[in-house]
Amino acid sequence: MFAPRFKDGSGLTQQMLNFLISPRADPNNVRKITFKGRNWTGNLPLVEHAFSKMHGLKKVHWEIRQPLTDSILHSLEENNPESKLYYNFHSFDKYIKANSSLVNSKLLYSSKGNISYEYYANYEPLDFVFAALSNASNIRELDLYLHAEGCDRSVDNPWVFPFLTNPSTRFAPLEVLKLQGYELDETCDWGIASAWRKYRAEWNVVELKEYEGDDGDDAEPPPRPRSPSTEASLYQCG
Repeated sequence: MFAPRFKDGSGLTQQMLNFLISPRADPNNVRKITFKGRNWTGNLPLVEHAFSKMHGLKKVHWEIRQPLTDSILHSLEENNPESKLYYNFHSFDKYIKANSSLVNSKLLYSSKGNISYEYYANYEPLDFVFAALSNASNIRELDLYLHAEGCDRSVDNPWVFPFLTNPSTRFAPLEVLKLQGYELDETCDWGIASAWRKYRAEWNVVELKEYEGDDGDDAEPPPRPRSPSTEASLYQCG
């Protein structure tokens, strides 16, 4: 069994990938492959091509900064339908979306997320995890770390999955579950994150800019609407 590990999209990495899919090697001997590092943007097409040549993969560890693209996932699913995908992601991956094809993939076996909250609202990472747990039927491992950075923090960052607005959702049976910084009670923030998540598409940022006027950062944003569940949560926590 051959289990290569690639770190960053360097020239050496390109040479190794090209060697694996060349006539000098048998790409079907590769059983496990790991991608690590930050700068892979220019080499993602090569990764997609390499997956199209490999047909014996059992485990794929994706630990690089760039998210797994839909085209790479499709190549992996088509040529290695029995493989297991171990997917690591960070909240600062601005391209992570809850509607990614990955959340519906049968290959997704393990997800490890490092979600760092700052001064702005950031729903996408936790929405992505929630969608994956709800739709990826073969996911069995979750390692989730939620934490805040800096002095200024947004009050509408979610620390729990939106079960209140998705009461019928059921997850696949997990075999490994690690949670750090995760709140078990969705009303821990009085329902603020849940309500703002619901209305964020309707909230007009232009109104905030107009409201700030000459006061700049000293002004408070205009009030956002509350849902009935938010009002109930406020009462219960009181």
